[in-house]
Amino acid sequence: MWKENAPRMSMLVIGTQSALIQGLFSYASTFAERAVWHCTRLPLVAAVTKDTSGTSSYCMEAGSLLLAAGGTCILGDLDRMKKERDLLRQVLESTKVTITIPSKFSEGLPQQLTLPLQCCVWCYSDPAEPRNPQKVHEELFKHNEIADDIKTLADCFAMVYFTNSADTAADDYAEELILQRTLEDGLHVSDKHLSTSLTDAELRQFVDFARSKQVVTTAAAERLLQGYYVAGRRVRATSVHRTDFPVNAMHTLVSLAEAHAKLSLRTEVLEADAVAAILHYEESITARYGNSLLGIRPTPHFKDADISVYLGRENDEQTRTLHQQLLRFVASHAGELTEE
Repeated sequence: MWKENAPRMSMLVIGTQSALIQGLFSYASTFAERAVWHCTRLPLVAAVTKDTSGTSSYCMEAGSLLLAAGGTCILGDLDRMKKERDLLRQVLESTKVTITIPSKFSEGLPQQLTLPLQCCVWCYSDPAEPRNPQKVHEELFKHNEIADDIKTLADCFAMVYFTNSADTAADDYAEELILQRTLEDGLHVSDKHLSTSLTDAELRQFVDFARSKQVVTTAAAERLLQGYYVAGRRVRATSVHRTDFPVNAMHTLVSLAEAHAKLSLRTEVLEADAVAAILHYEESITARYGNSLLGIRPTPHFKDADISVYLGRENDEQTRTLHQQLLRFVASHAGELTEE
C-alpha cells in the first residue's frame, strides 16, 4: 500500500529518440503497481462539471494524477502539454494536488480540495538545439542543453536523464532490444523462447517482493549522503564553473539508496547503497550541468557489455574506489559532518 511519505521519484527524460523513450516507459511501467497513461481526453488533476443526474450540485472527474495513486502516471511528451505545465510544476513543487470547485457549484466562495500526490510522474521532452553542433561529439556529456521553457519545470523532477550520445553503437543496440521486446509482446512469444535468464513474470515477482521490504538507514550511510549533499552544494556554488545543485537532492539521494537496499534484499541502507545512489545521481547532474565534482563521466548503461562491469568484480572494485574518494571529498569540504 502506498504511504503518504513514500518517495516520489518523478523522472524527466531529455532526448530526441521519442520512440525509444516511449518503448522504455512502456516496458518499465509493467513493473509498477499501477500505471496510468495520460491523454488529452483526461484532465491532469480533475474536472468539476454540473451534475446532469440532479443528485448533486456538481460532478468531479478524477484526472490522470489522481487515477495513478499508488503507482506511476506517464505523461508522455511534455512538449505537447504547454497549457498544463504551470499546473504540473505546482503539483511537483508542493507534492500536493489541489482541486478548485467554482463558486457556481459551491453556492458561495470557490472551494479547494487538497490531496497528497501519491504517484510518480514520468515524462520526456526534446532537448534544445546545441549552440555549437560541431562540438557535440567533442564535449560529450560535458553540458546538455534544455529548452528555456522546460528548465524551470525540470528543477521539479527528482531525476533528469539525457539519452542523446555520440555512441551510435549503443543507440543501435538499445533500439534493437526495444524492437525485439515490442515484437515479442505483439506476437505473444512465450517466456521459454526469450534469451534472458529471468522471465518477465519472475522479474516482476522479484520487484514486488523487493518493493514490499521495509528498510532503515544506518548512521554511516546517512552521514555519507549528507556529506556529499553539503560538500556538493558548497563546491558547485564556489567553483570557477559555477553550477547548480538541486535543493531536493537529499530527498532523491535517500530514495535512491533505499531503493538500492531493497533490490539487494536488505533491511538496512548501508554505505554501499549510499555510494550507488551518489554515483547514479552524480552521473545525472553531471550530464545536465557538466563538471563532475568527483571526476565521474556519465556513460551509456544501455549497451552490450560484460556483466562483470555491472555486477561482478570490476564493479565491486570501482565501487570501493569511489567510496574512498567520497570519504576524502566529504572530509575536505564538509568535515564537520564526519565527526561521530
